[in-house]
Amino acid sequence: MKNHLLLLSFVFWAGFSCRKQAPAPESPAELETVVDVFTVNVDGLQLRAAPGPEGKVIRGLQLGERLTDLGEVSDFTTAVQLRGIAFNEPWLKVKTEKGEEGWVYGGALSFSSGGKTASVLLEKRLQTFFGEPLARRIDAFRSDCETVSLSNALSACFLESVGLKDELNTKLESGIQIRESGELPDLFWLETAIPGYLPQLVAEGTVYTLFADYGAWRRKAEETEGKEDDAFFDLCIQFFPEDSIAYFFPAYFIQTWDYGGHSLLGRGIHRQLLSGLDRLFREKSPFIPEILRMKTDLVNDITAAEGTYWEKQEAIIQELKGILEAKYPILDKADLAALSTRLKQFGEPGKYGIVLNQQSGE
Repeated sequence: MKNHLLLLSFVFWAGFSCRKQAPAPESPAELETVVDVFTVNVDGLQLRAAPGPEGKVIRGLQLGERLTDLGEVSDFTTAVQLRGIAFNEPWLKVKTEKGEEGWVYGGALSFSSGGKTASVLLEKRLQTFFGEPLARRIDAFRSDCETVSLSNALSACFLESVGLKDELNTKLESGIQIRESGELPDLFWLETAIPGYLPQLVAEGTVYTLFADYGAWRRKAEETEGKEDDAFFDLCIQFFPEDSIAYFFPAYFIQTWDYGGHSLLGRGIHRQLLSGLDRLFREKSPFIPEILRMKTDLVNDITAAEGTYWEKQEAIIQELKGILEAKYPILDKADLAALSTRLKQFGEPGKYGIVLNQQSGE
């Protein structure tokens, strides 16, 4: 696992899951038959005899205790700060494993099932965190992904998710403050709300960021008709082969410290990945916008003004020559000009301030 990230464990829903779960309900009648089981995620959460902060305390619940939903939800919400995050959720009537019945605050619970009460909590959290317009977009995205059956439809769903992910990351960066005590807020529900993405802590554990889980998207692609989506997500996994999660640093870059590292140009990885992108480009993949973005990132890694390189000069020049000689249609005139200029600069790295052979440690 890359040392600049703290991976949180979550549970995928529906077709994105590698674990077996109950299928998503298809009608209101079916929705009511799903019984939610909640998990206490705040140690000492109080089980009360009546909903609301004034209800008589029955006892404090332990972190990780499981509670069964009894189907009753308060007709009011309560604004509460939990681990530095603002919640405004209702109270739920539940039963403990010891048979006790009472009310608990919804914001202090984790859930992974798709019952009626869990759906109410998810909707409230989305609105509280992101506002109603963005919450509606998230709900529409999740609904679309549940029903896709063709590769073209899945591509549209994925391309929509890319823009949505960027907006949500902006909100997460500005709207969630990690407390200095180090007590982490529980954002498990983001994975339920936005399938195919994992929330993780970055910037020394101070900011949450959503990253694409290409393995989950690949499993979803197996359920659709057509192979275009399978081919695209297979290539995405080649970009992030360690665990299929789209972190900051892809396979053509070696991370040597928390916030950076060096390009691996000279190992053949750039050319291999560019060949894959070019193949999908020529086949007119429905993922063209994302394919072009990935191509741009790869070219930028080669030509970055302040880039540093892990391999020796000879290997770097050989790979870049091979890329130019391949005449990939995906490379436009600007790409070719930038790559050609970089090739000349690699001939005199000192003159252009280019640092090579970082593997030597010099």
